Amino acid sequence: MSDNTITGFLSDIELGKNHAISVAKEVLADGKENVTVNLSRTPIMPERMESPKRGHIFFTVTGFVNYLKKNKTDNTLVLADVSDCRIVAVLDDKAKDGFEMIYLKPERHPEFVLLSQMLDQRMPLPQFAELAKRNRRRLGATEDEGRDFAITMQQITISSKVTACIGSGKTNTNGVMCTTEVKSGTPRTEEVELPDTITATVPLYIQRPERTFTIDLTVIASQTEARIMADAPELEVLKHQEMTFILEEVVEGLGEVVEASVGRVSHNCWAYNN
Repeated sequence: MSDNTITGFLSDIELGKNHAISVAKEVLADGKENVTVNLSRTPIMPERMESPKRGHIFFTVTGFVNYLKKNKTDNTLVLADVSDCRIVAVLDDKAKDGFEMIYLKPERHPEFVLLSQMLDQRMPLPQFAELAKRNRRRLGATEDEGRDFAITMQQITISSKVTACIGSGKTNTNGVMCTTEVKSGTPRTEEVELPDTITATVPLYIQRPERTFTIDLTVIASQTEARIMADAPELEVLKHQEMTFILEEVVEGLGEVVEASVGRVSHNCWAYNN
């Protein structure tokens, strides 16, 4: 049952909305008047809100530097966050109404992305051989060395049986015993030595120069198969150096003195005594 009292009518009024009251009068057949009051509600359209804070992400040093030249302040802070592979610029590190941060995050080069699939995991020899073939132009001190390495890995994978062994050479510790079937049906077993290390040359990021580093190879034997582990410990050092080089280019590109270093931007809430 509807509430026709004034109190009931006013209870429908809501904060934050526009209200319109319409009154209609109708004369009935008996001469009486019927008055109808309607209340309609529409949301209040907010006034134009302030623009959101800037958080642009640039992929090249040139774009990052050009934007900072136009928008930096006397309190601009630039920090190279090596672990996250990005450079962060706080436009005004002493701002009282919030901080705006601009980012330079170089994109990893596709060739480095492909090469990274070989690293830091134990994988069956056939899987590693396939990746070695796809990365042959980036492996070895010369293109011939990378191709020969890929061919050696392919020869191993076509064997009917592969087991790990210690290399018999003076310098290699990695080796595999390959058993293949010849036409006569007699198995033939031969030892194939794998290098302990192989170099890789690849740009880490787009529009950045190539970097050369060493990949350590270890053949690991199990009861059922031989796997290979590829490690590149110095790669993390190269990443750190690359971000440092990029930071130096940013500072040089700005052409003016700015607060710049290796570090991470962090803002914490004030702690008050209760």
